[in-house]
Amino acid sequence: MENRIFPRILVAVAVTLVIALGVSTVYRSGPHQMFGRTFGSKVHRTDFTVYHEAGRAVLECANIYDAPSRRGWFYQYLPVGAVAMAPFALLDVFWASLLWYLLSVAAVVHAVRISVRLARQHFPEHKLADHWVAALVVLLLAWPTMSGLARGQASLLISYLAIAAIWFYTQQRHWLAGLCLAGSIVLKVFPTLLLVYFVAKRRWLMAAATCVWLFVLIIAAPSAVFGLRGNYNLLRQWVTTVAMPANNPDKATTDIRFEQMINPRIHRNQSVQAVTIRWIAGRDKPDAVPAREPLARRVALGVNFVLFAASAWACRRGTAAPDERRTLMQLCLVSMLMLFLSPVTWVHNYTLLILPLAVALAASFRIALILFAVCSVLALTVPVCHALGAFLAGALAVWAAFIRRTE
Repeated sequence: MENRIFPRILVAVAVTLVIALGVSTVYRSGPHQMFGRTFGSKVHRTDFTVYHEAGRAVLECANIYDAPSRRGWFYQYLPVGAVAMAPFALLDVFWASLLWYLLSVAAVVHAVRISVRLARQHFPEHKLADHWVAALVVLLLAWPTMSGLARGQASLLISYLAIAAIWFYTQQRHWLAGLCLAGSIVLKVFPTLLLVYFVAKRRWLMAAATCVWLFVLIIAAPSAVFGLRGNYNLLRQWVTTVAMPANNPDKATTDIRFEQMINPRIHRNQSVQAVTIRWIAGRDKPDAVPAREPLARRVALGVNFVLFAASAWACRRGTAAPDERRTLMQLCLVSMLMLFLSPVTWVHNYTLLILPLAVALAASFRIALILFAVCSVLALTVPVCHALGAFLAGALAVWAAFIRRTE
């Protein structure tokens, strides 16, 4: 009886939170006009309407990168993302944001489910019940998950696709795995590290499937909508307005997209580069020392090189056989590396840790998990700890535990 009561309690609590957060999420996408009354936030605190406007631009044959939301935010993803959002643009923002929220919740639930199953398959000896593993993962990542859901972020979809790619690969369903991996790459470039891993391990079918789907998502599908020339022009515009500013921060400060996307002094940015800049060149604009930023970037580059080299060294053994425990551990390492190397890693991007944390629980990485939990609490409760990268520090503790066990 007790074995049935606890899962039911957990489900009841989860459903209550999902409903409450759903109300908050839809409210933030306002203001909405319903039954002659105005409902929703006047401040308009969501990213979903950026995607909604991009989808509307597709339907209206307008430029997707010149269609700001009500708050003045611009679309940042590749053209295929706007094409995928076109069906949402057929709906009113209220219903579209509700549908997006429900799909995001479904993505998180399925990501947790398959992560727990992977942990159980590769660590059948661990005694923690699956529902407790799932509950602890959700608890440890409550802040990133709630942030992503409340803000209507695409980060939850990116995390889900990367985790689903690993899941389908371990099930030897390479074409579905390739589709998921390609989908995560077109939304955020750094999942390319997973493709690099498969190429290095000579998993040619997985690599080929991913490349085929990348061609479909980047060239074929959007060209069917915009035409070959139109898609080419949009890709070129994406390079100049999104990709280039991320790599040329000195020139990007005058770009309105800089404040929205790559400003290292936004404390929610928990990448190695952003945190290093705040440590060395000042946490906020009033105390910023721009002259120190080049040094901070060089230090961050050095730290990232060490993280990459250590991860590559830990992943050197094995052939990435889908059914091996070592393969799952290495894929978790590569997943975490994506968060560290990117110049922009918002807190909600850390939902990518769903799989590594499930595996860490199954592998009994107790000290690393405790450190992660402590760092998360500090980041939530002490502003200076948040600014100085407490959440990043917790993730690095988990990464170090994987390095030790994988090696």
